Order: sequence, then structure tokens, then C-alpha cells
Amino acid sequence: MQLKKHLRVSLSDNTLDDIILSHLQTAREWIEGYCDISLITQTRLMTLDNFPQVIELDSPPIQSVTSIQYIDQAGATQTLSSSVYTLDVSQKPGRIAPKINQYWPNHFPSESGAVFVTYVAGYGDYPIQVPQVAKTAIVYLVRNMLDFPEGDGMEVAFNAAKNIVRSLRWRPI
Repeated sequence: MQLKKHLRVSLSDNTLDDIILSHLQTAREWIEGYCDISLITQTRLMTLDNFPQVIELDSPPIQSVTSIQYIDQAGATQTLSSSVYTLDVSQKPGRIAPKINQYWPNHFPSESGAVFVTYVAGYGDYPIQVPQVAKTAIVYLVRNMLDFPEGDGMEVAFNAAKNIVRSLRWRPI
């Protein structure tokens, strides 16, 4: 485990593996939440009340759109053809908009949450694809969680981690 090496924990010592993995997940989720990004490839679902002019996808980087579904006037779920829309991943957030001479469907649902966008986000499937600054912050946070199991001192650690990952944030603080 590469993280154990950075933490200076013996690779043969398995007594802390479960704790390290738990802290790793906590640190990753904290960074993703604070920066509103996806570090590792993950499928996400966004629910909207209706079709806005442009759909902005949270938690970049965006890799692809799996599907756009909506509830039609009859109350049935429909899947929108990918030939109707385009995905712009060069922007943060990623944006979906109708192609030229295409339009979002007209629908008049009687309930909120009538549009469902399923998409894939993240830097990649492997830790090597995660930005180094995020990996540095993860090591820092996990080390502090191991050193301060009761939580004392973690406020300082999280404030320091905010400074480490600041460059990954795409929304203003």
C-alpha cells in the first residue's frame, strides 16, 4: 500500500490497515466535498426539477454523460438521445446543452425532480491519475488522524489541508 509507505508504517504491519483505509476514505471524501470535485472515477446522479437552458454538472472533472432521463407528460420515464445534446468538459463545471437546432423536451411533470442526469466524473480509475496536491493532502490528513485519534488537533489539520488543496477548488470560497 503506497499510503503506508508515505505514512512510514511498515508494509508488513497489517494491524492498522482497516484504520488507514477508513481514514483514507474520510480524507478523500473531505477533499471531494471541500473542493466540489471527484478524485477517483465515480458515477453520479443529478436530479433537476426541469431542463434549464444549460445543465451544469457538479464535481468535475467530468468524463462522460451516461444518460439523461425525464418524466414526460404521461408520467412515463423517457431517455433522451445523446444526439440531442452536447457535453462541454473544458469548463468547470462541465456543461450539457442542446445541440444547434435541438431543444430540450417539453414536459410538464406534476412533481419535482423530473429530470435525471447520470454522469461519470473523476480524474481516473487509479490513484496515479489523482493530482499530486490531493494525494499530499490525503497523506497529511491520514497522518493527523492516526496521530490524534480523539480528534484533538484535527481543526488545525483540516485548515492546513484547505491551503494544500485550494488550487483544486473551482468555486469561489
